[in-house]
Amino acid sequence: MPKKAKFVLSEPLPHIILIIMDTASAKRSSLYGHFRETTPNLERLAPEMMVYRNCFTPAAWTIPSHISLFTGLYPGEHGCNGHDSVLPEEFLVLPEILRGLGYRTVTISNNLLVSRAFQFQRGYDEFYQMEDLFNSRRFHEASDAFEAFKRGHKSDLDRLAFLWRYCHKNKYYSFPLHKSINKYYRNYLRRSKSSSHSTERTLRLTHKILAQHPPSQPLFLFINFMETHDPYNPPQKYNNIIKISKRRKQELLKLGVTDFFVGPNRGFTPEVIETKRLLYDQEMAYLDDRLADLYAFLERQGMLDNTLLVITADHGECLGEHGLWGHAYGLYNELVHIPLMVKYPARYSRRGESTNIVQLHDLFATIGEITDIPYPVPDSSQSLLGPPREFALAERCCLHVDPDRYRQITPDYEPLETMQTCCAIIDQELRKLILWADGRGELYDLKKDYAEENNLIHHPDYQNLAQDLKQKLLALTACPPGEERI
Repeated sequence: MPKKAKFVLSEPLPHIILIIMDTASAKRSSLYGHFRETTPNLERLAPEMMVYRNCFTPAAWTIPSHISLFTGLYPGEHGCNGHDSVLPEEFLVLPEILRGLGYRTVTISNNLLVSRAFQFQRGYDEFYQMEDLFNSRRFHEASDAFEAFKRGHKSDLDRLAFLWRYCHKNKYYSFPLHKSINKYYRNYLRRSKSSSHSTERTLRLTHKILAQHPPSQPLFLFINFMETHDPYNPPQKYNNIIKISKRRKQELLKLGVTDFFVGPNRGFTPEVIETKRLLYDQEMAYLDDRLADLYAFLERQGMLDNTLLVITADHGECLGEHGLWGHAYGLYNELVHIPLMVKYPARYSRRGESTNIVQLHDLFATIGEITDIPYPVPDSSQSLLGPPREFALAERCCLHVDPDRYRQITPDYEPLETMQTCCAIIDQELRKLILWADGRGELYDLKKDYAEENNLIHHPDYQNLAQDLKQKLLALTACPPGEERI
């Protein structure tokens, strides 16, 4: 199918606003039972939306989860699992399909991985990277051309000559100045270690796009917010959950994932863990307020009745559970159980709660059904409007961080058992099996043991279930474990 072909539909197309709260665990949201009031606004909006209680991401970090979202495929199917992965040309992705239907397609990304460097700009009319001060197509084309030339030419004189030729040929004489200013802006953001500046800038840009968008044209707007991603650094004045001095916060910001795994105590103290959890929760509460402001703006613009609004996450975050930190290892619930709220266009009359298991990349089929796309939807993606899923699948086909990185710091470092690839399956009764690369298995009944503390893999009453889930998982995953020992 031609990527820019136009199609005529019998019904008006709804606007689509898809919001990713990057690294937001359902576990840390009060809408999903967290004991701290981290998402009171989402709770207030819940009666107007459909809340999916059991949504699982197919991958536990940014690149594979976003590519699954935009292709409808599992990580083992699209094969984009490493830091060198880019959005593959052979897959027609969601923004390309929607642009073919006549949508204006716009992305505002605060994530360095959801960027042009990884080809995520495909299918978008406008692609804003909040790490950049300048976001015109002209600026990024010039930047790409200059960076490509630099890789093959080390001489400063050659680079300067290329820059002059390019600017003269394209009549873009202000590019060197723009590039210098942009470099300082990026450095400022890195030094600040806070995403709130970019979040506020994102919301101002979002308001401008929505206010100026012509009602007659459908809009697809994708936004990635980074508030709940490390480093957890909410605005200093924002302290309804945690009051902490600026000096103490700066001390904690120096402690990252590497310090947790190879620090002098091999792990953080209970006080540090609890304080970092509070900072994470404060980030979620701050983003919750910003999302409420965006929802109110959509109401004022009169857009809600004809808009599919989705609020979800790409994956979650480990904050000390199972001896893990960040999202580099494992497929435990703090990583794969994510929030999902959907405000359907008024004509669908869908509100309330669903306890069916669903997956992040089911949004591909759901949007496909709502817009009636003339394109086959992968079997891996099942519409939220259709029959319930039989199972959810999550895959970690390669490691986000190789343990060899820690051996460079501590030569005799012994990796944890969880520092290996794995895959997981969750059935309709919320029984979950994790298979590790070394053949180990873990089985949990999530209805009774959401924290995954009681491994039932060797329990005599669960042997048949374990074998049944193992056979299903091995038949489904493209990232199978090694020698089977369960």
